[in-house]
Amino acid sequence: MHILQKISYSCAFVLATALCVMAESNSAKAASFQGLGDLPEDIFIASSLAQIVSENSGVLTYPGISFTGVSDVSANGSTVLGNSFLSVGGSSALSGPQGFYWTQDNGIKRVEDDATAFNVANTVNAVSADGSIIVGHDRNNLEAFRWTQEDGIQGLGRLTDDSTSYANGISADGSIIVGYDSISGKSQAFRWTKETGIEGLGYLPGGDYSEANDVSKDGSVIVGYGLNLNDYDAPEAFRWTQENGIQGLGDLPGGNFESFANGISANGSTIVGGSSSANGKEAFVWTQEGGIQGLGDLAGGSFFSDAFDVSADGSVVVGRSESANGSEAFIWDRENQIRSLQKILTNDFALDLTGWSLNEATAISDDGLTIVGEGINPNGNSEAWIARLDSKPIPQPVPEPSLLLATCIAGGVGTLLKKRKKVVKG
Repeated sequence: MHILQKISYSCAFVLATALCVMAESNSAKAASFQGLGDLPEDIFIASSLAQIVSENSGVLTYPGISFTGVSDVSANGSTVLGNSFLSVGGSSALSGPQGFYWTQDNGIKRVEDDATAFNVANTVNAVSADGSIIVGHDRNNLEAFRWTQEDGIQGLGRLTDDSTSYANGISADGSIIVGYDSISGKSQAFRWTKETGIEGLGYLPGGDYSEANDVSKDGSVIVGYGLNLNDYDAPEAFRWTQENGIQGLGDLPGGNFESFANGISANGSTIVGGSSSANGKEAFVWTQEGGIQGLGDLAGGSFFSDAFDVSADGSVVVGRSESANGSEAFIWDRENQIRSLQKILTNDFALDLTGWSLNEATAISDDGLTIVGEGINPNGNSEAWIARLDSKPIPQPVPEPSLLLATCIAGGVGTLLKKRKKVVKG
């Protein structure tokens, strides 16, 4: 075969291979971002103010309701929880919080006993691994609840007849629920199971206040915060187990003593939250081996960061930080440290977020690839959002086809010259 033909075939093979690699790379890094729905403007209210429903682009929304919070995402990334506020005619009886769950197939739905009943009554805070069990607080009954589509809302009880209970966290299978019970300005963290009912977890030394915020996959480790009046006279993050009870985690060096635990990894080994530090309020990661470690904050603005959730293996943390752009969602891992989530989505995954400002990342799926939070949409309204990544955000550069072609041609010319030199020498 003529040498030029060989070079041509070789270059074609190199370019084809490169294009395949790029296609595979782009496919592997396929990602998506979407808001969970704009605030609806068309309002239909039945005579009893029963069902208020409209359909917008295949996503069910509820007129008059705006998102005020995104509280959780299921471990598999399929179900997102949010809390909204409905205001009807300035009436306090017809206005208040309303819990929702969202799925890609069905959009937004209310968490109710009867989906046709108008009941501004509850907030939702946590969801089981598969999205089938939701927990929160029913303000009508002043009680923590557990909800499923089959059984509706079921109250979990209270520690005393006159107290109010709130559910904040749930184990993977939904069998263990944690939260707090409050009366006269004092609260106690609790653990609930079907067999034992609601049980108080106690307090830190000298304290009379504690709240449980999250629980490990199997329910054996519970985290939150409580007042430590003996040692610090301040709130302190805690970790609870059946064997050791409630134990304080300390805080970051410098500043006034203060720490709060917000989230926990699947096996309970990694805890995240916020603490006072020498710089100000700072997000932290806690492990048994390394203790409490600050995560820093995003560049610009006043110093502030707070960690809300962590992936199952403890490797990826999400939360909120102050930056030059104001309140901004962050993502953290040990290799890359703290980074702007919005910049990663736009720069590393080439997503178009024009007009969006991602204010905070509230929760993350077990595999670290689905992140949910709140932000300002292109219309200037507050809106919940979901970002899905097919690989963790560590970009792998791929050479441009033009560069590969130039390299191939240069290599081919070099080969041809060598061949000619060999002929001359012969």
